[in-house]
Amino acid sequence: MCYFIAVAVKREYQLSVSEFSVTTLRLTPSDSRTINHHIGPKWRAWFLTENAHPDCSCGLYVSPETEPLSPEEDLGRRRHKYLKKGWSSAKIERALRDSGANHTNDDEVTDPSGMSRLVKRLIAAAADKYDDARFVVHEYARDTASEKFTIRDGPVVAAKELLDFANPILPDTMYTVRRTRARAV
Repeated sequence: MCYFIAVAVKREYQLSVSEFSVTTLRLTPSDSRTINHHIGPKWRAWFLTENAHPDCSCGLYVSPETEPLSPEEDLGRRRHKYLKKGWSSAKIERALRDSGANHTNDDEVTDPSGMSRLVKRLIAAAADKYDDARFVVHEYARDTASEKFTIRDGPVVAAKELLDFANPILPDTMYTVRRTRARAV
């Protein structure tokens, strides 16, 4: 089972990590019927993952109920995950090196909320640029497109306050991040 972070902005906008000078993350359109139904037709959602391991968001979110891993434990966890996928030793080492080389301590999942500060900065910037953003974390047991689950509406947070938001970010809760400032007319 793996976590996925879905980020949504209003449908008229095309979300792109490159606009925010983030090279370690990637966005792919959400195929989750549950998420797409919950956000409604006026919003579009993307799964946010790391380039080094694009098939989940586990490196970007740790459940608040889970004890944080030390850097060594995290490397061991990722190495084991890649081995199970049948990756070669060279490919595993490259992925671990590339993901570690692009992180600073501030980007690591050390935040009490359970979410990477890099992800929080990206979501806050998207909210400011695109008139609000929404996000949800879900632990998938199987196919992202067909898995059914219930999403609760969570708190509304100002974009400028998201980085300091220390409450646990709970799975299956839709958070809304509001634009910090009004648009110039």
